[in-house]
Amino acid sequence: EFVGDSITCGYGNEAKGSDETFDPETENAYLTYASLCARKCFCECATICYSGKGIMRDYSGNTFEPMTELYGRVYPQKKARFATERPADLAVINLGTNDFATGAPDEERFVAGYVNLISQIRRNSPHAPIVILDGPVMNNDWPFKGALDLFRKYRERIIDRCERDGLGPVMPFPLSTQGDLGFGADFHPSTAQHEKNADELARFISEKNLLKKERAD
Repeated sequence: EFVGDSITCGYGNEAKGSDETFDPETENAYLTYASLCARKCFCECATICYSGKGIMRDYSGNTFEPMTELYGRVYPQKKARFATERPADLAVINLGTNDFATGAPDEERFVAGYVNLISQIRRNSPHAPIVILDGPVMNNDWPFKGALDLFRKYRERIIDRCERDGLGPVMPFPLSTQGDLGFGADFHPSTAQHEKNADELARFISEKNLLKKERAD
């Protein structure tokens, strides 16, 4: 299970460059790091993602219906929620880029929101390891100086609180930052960047033995 924003949706990943704007024709969820990673791990992939959303606010700073409220809905526009879901064997969260886009989010609210989301995931998937990613877009020069380091500081607190509250195992993993492999629309990751990040994440999952079920040949 992958929970994320436009990066996980595949926003503009098939665009020819960063000067293109969003077009549904260049958004390909099948070629995202999430879908590619799942196939490399011989797993089914479920994605719960919404472009522009974050833990506590969206890309423009609006706090209306962040991912903590949208997670678990049948449709994002309706408040009806799944009564039951098939538990995930592994959950991966790639959120925070939009929260940081308009400046540093309030630490307490961001940490509490992230723990809230993890608690929702944990209720549905009580035994799944949970991985919090560094996304490939945010770095220490964008959206502001030291943004990535600050996100990692907040994430340490999130993981500590999850361990304290019995929500583990929760662990971090850094995806490599985009740039060398071109860009998709509006400076989103290209298909080549998604492929690279999928390789990195699949290798991490294998090395840490996060998917303990053996694949049936």
